[in-house]
Order: sequence, then structure tokens, then C-alpha cells
Amino acid sequence: QGIVECYRSYLEIQQELDDNRDLAAAKDEDPEIREMAEQEIPQLSHQLEELEKRIQLLLLPKDPDDSRNIIIEIRAGTGGDEAALFARDLFQMYAHFAEGCKWRIKLLNESKNDLGGFKEITFSIEGKDAPSGPSVAIADIVRVPPVPQTAKVLCLGLNYAAHISETGSERPDFPNIFAKWYASLSNHGDQIPVPSGDNRLDWECEMAVIIGAPLTDTTEADAMAGVLGYTCFNDISARGYQRRTKQWAIGKNPDNSAPIGPVVVTADEFGDPYGRRILTRVNGDVRQDGTTDMMLFKIAETIEYITAGTSLRPGDVIATGTPSGVGDKMDPPTYLTAGDTVEIEIEGIGTLQSRIVARG
Repeated sequence: QGIVECYRSYLEIQQELDDNRDLAAAKDEDPEIREMAEQEIPQLSHQLEELEKRIQLLLLPKDPDDSRNIIIEIRAGTGGDEAALFARDLFQMYAHFAEGCKWRIKLLNESKNDLGGFKEITFSIEGKDAPSGPSVAIADIVRVPPVPQTAKVLCLGLNYAAHISETGSERPDFPNIFAKWYASLSNHGDQIPVPSGDNRLDWECEMAVIIGAPLTDTTEADAMAGVLGYTCFNDISARGYQRRTKQWAIGKNPDNSAPIGPVVVTADEFGDPYGRRILTRVNGDVRQDGTTDMMLFKIAETIEYITAGTSLRPGDVIATGTPSGVGDKMDPPTYLTAGDTVEIEIEGIGTLQSRIVARG
């Protein structure tokens, strides 16, 4: 990101320098304007040279005989306008500054959306220091949860006002924390069986926070520095078990009932976690649709509350609650059944998909 910002500044100064050269050379222009333009040219030229040196230092190989190949692939995606511009500028920067060295730039699968911008970009380096060995198709990879087996999985109940309203509950005075087990975690694309003892299986889309540092007695002001990143989470709940007693443990932990993923987006890349659209789809139909700024207890406040009672460690998970639209409160109540596909999508992260199957 930093290199691309340098490149954008480089382009702006290059344009300003060209404009001043045109003014200085224009014989029909006001002499005073021409003189001002001539005075600007040396300073702009110096700025341009300094930026070029900085970009080349960061971008190009230090070994002049380095013959790596840069392969850049740009694909259609959902990154938004800023991602489109970033991908375009990244490619143009490589193409411009690699000229004259022994790198080979190749653009693969160029595609544009209706805005005329690139949407997603990946690139790899071949040759010197390149990864070796055969490639592996994503379909052949066995996914595992993106957290260690020691992870605490803590969840907030009743953390969205509209969900509190639809359940007829009272707003909690403190974060309402319950736990799911690591053994309940499942991955993008996994199957979730309907429990034989409860056919009221429900969905809850949530943003999950992944902790990245040891946190004990952490203040609200310092809490966000301990966040590694964010991912999608589906708090699948067996409502029958959940309602039978005052303890939620079984109702919140059916087999594979905590899908998490498909990726963790680090906090530095994700930016502000609030105002992100979060939704649930069942068989393509939208069932929940909200934004993360609707949380009652924000992430930093929740971390302060938790760590005053129990420490958090790297890899621990905090699922931050669900907006309204759960199946249990539809009219009539609607639950997940074998054959259903449920998707959780969060803006800036992606889509987490699970398939519901009969048990056994």
C-alpha cells in the first residue's frame, strides 16, 4: 500500500511538472505565469527524482543480475472502487519501473467491471527465491480453523438492539458472554448435521475478532492494539436445547456449529470494523442484513470487560453478536434443514458457506 501511494504521488507530480513545462513554453501565455511556471520546474523535477529513487529502492531487486519474473494476475472480484484503483496502479507501477531491469512483467487474465477498474489482484515471483514444488489446487486442501486448538471461543449474546427487540429480551447491562468449544468450529464448505434431538437449527451471522497478543486487564484505550484481525462467524444454534434449560452449552454447541472463515483479514488491512455490512443468506435468500456499527458493546469495551475477568491469548476468538432476522423469530419460525446452504457475508472479508445435512 505504501509503495502504491508513493507511485500515485509520483504520477501527480509528473502531471504537475508537465503542466508547468507546457505553460513555460506557451508563447501566448502571460509572461508572469510563464515565469512562475519556470520557477516551479526545478523543484518539481527534484521531487520527482526523489520519489523515483524511493520507489525503485523499495520495488526493484538490489542485485542487477536478478532475473526474477513478476507475474501479476488481475481478476474480477468485489473489492470496490478503491481496490480497483489500487490493482490498476500496482500493475502500472511494476510495468513502469521494471523497465530496464531483467524482470519480466506479465499480466494474466485481465478483466474489468462496468466501472472500468480492476477488482482483485494477486501476483507471484518466479525465478530466484521463488517457491518450489508442485502447485496444489484449493479444492485439494484440507481446511482447518484459523485459530489454535487452545483457542477460547467467546460469544456475545444480545449485542444488537434489533435482535434484542425481536427476542423480547431486555438490554443487558454488561456484555452477555457465553462460550462455544474449539471442537464445534468448522470451516468454509463444511457440512453441519441437524441434531437428532433438536430440529430447530438456526443461523446467526457474526463478525469474529481474532486476538493477536496476550491481554490481561487491558483498558478500552489499549484493546484494539491486541486485535490480529477479523473473520466471518456463524453461531449456529439448536433452539430446542437452548430453551430447555437456563444453560446454553448444548444448544450452542451442536456438531460443526461454529463455522469460521473463509479468511482472516488483518486489522491493518481491514481498517475500521464498524459500518460493515453483515448478512445471512439461506439458499440464496437474505435472512439477516445489518451493519456492524449496530453493536451495543463495541469491541474495545468488550475486550476490557473480558480481560478483567479472564486473560485472552493469541488465537482466541470473540464473536460479536448477531443482528435481527434469526429463523426462530420469523413468522412462522423457520429452521435449517438437510439440503440447505447457509452463507454469512461481511463486507471486506468475504463469504462463509456451510451445507446442512442429515445426521448420520
